Amino acid sequence: SRLPLAGERIVHVECAALPQVAVEAWASPFLTEKRVRELAQQSGGNPKRIELLLAEQLGSASASKPASEATAQTAFVGLSPAERETLSLIHSQSGDVLAHSLGLTWQELDPLLERGLVEREGEELRLVPRTRDAIARGALSQAELAKAHLVAAGWFALLEPEQGGGVRAGRVIHHLVLGHDLVRAEALFSAEVAALKSGPRKVATLLRPLLEVSQNSQILLNLAEIFYELLQPRAAVKAAARAARYGKGPATRRRAALIASDALNRLGRQPS
Repeated sequence: SRLPLAGERIVHVECAALPQVAVEAWASPFLTEKRVRELAQQSGGNPKRIELLLAEQLGSASASKPASEATAQTAFVGLSPAERETLSLIHSQSGDVLAHSLGLTWQELDPLLERGLVEREGEELRLVPRTRDAIARGALSQAELAKAHLVAAGWFALLEPEQGGGVRAGRVIHHLVLGHDLVRAEALFSAEVAALKSGPRKVATLLRPLLEVSQNSQILLNLAEIFYELLQPRAAVKAAARAARYGKGPATRRRAALIASDALNRLGRQPS
């Protein structure tokens, strides 16, 4: 309320125009560098005017909320479906994303860069921390995120396979699992087992989601062997244990026990 408090003496203090550095410190968590300069010019350093301009930029009447609560979550409200899909697609990757990858275009990326939801370094893009935080809090639905993984799987599937290594197949399997298409993921895994076994250790990381959800004992046995070959004994033991759990015959359990034994021996030889 703006009414005087009963029994209190109210002193009105006029606030002078804020210097450029103070305006930048206030607005930088919310806006891009270009937008901050524009806001400083438009507001003339007037605090009330700054607050109103920030509210207009962020689509909220309370731009003075802490950045952790009011920035990306608020900015998501005005995003078009295409912009939400682009954010979901960038989020589907564990690290920086090349601007020309995943079928992305500057027409799709520029609005997100302008709103400060994505940042660019050369030809690489990444979500800013507050955008990732907002997504973690549910700003994008699970359906949107799963769809993005399926789009990523389709894009990686079109790439030329590398000479040996299985990284491309591992990426496709990884995204299919996270996109909740386990049937296609398991089919591709079965077709690419030989290439995956000869791959770098990165393949093991890409296959971890499949280990967590598959209940196919043959796939789990093959996963256990791949993890063992790629020097991931703990994952090999877990895959072997799941294979024994879901397998129906004694042959499956014997093979799982042998892989687990070898992996435990290797784990025991690792330096602590």
